[in-house]
Amino acid sequence: MRTERKHIPAQCKQHLTRPNKLAMSAPWEEISARKRQERDSKIPNEWRLASVDPARINVTDVPRESGILTAAELNITEDYEAKGIVAAVAEGTLKAEAVAIAFCKVRSGCP
Repeated sequence: MRTERKHIPAQCKQHLTRPNKLAMSAPWEEISARKRQERDSKIPNEWRLASVDPARINVTDVPRESGILTAAELNITEDYEAKGIVAAVAEGTLKAEAVAIAFCKVRSGCP
């Protein structure tokens, strides 16, 4: 049993003959490296770790040990759960900017 080819409307054919933008772009490795470099250039140097042992398995104490976070930022990142942070910001106990900076430091400073 053979299937017949259906007529393809002209407006659809143009989509079949356009050059593939993805094929013309840089390989994904180059794009990835460029994006990592762009991201890293936006992280302040004082938030960066000097080094972390690549063989280290448990990195949960790295933010505390690194000295990157202030005592107040350690309090935010270690002593609050999500609901508690929301409540503290709503009450004015914590500032949203302080919470954002604390978690940005934790993320940017960890391997």
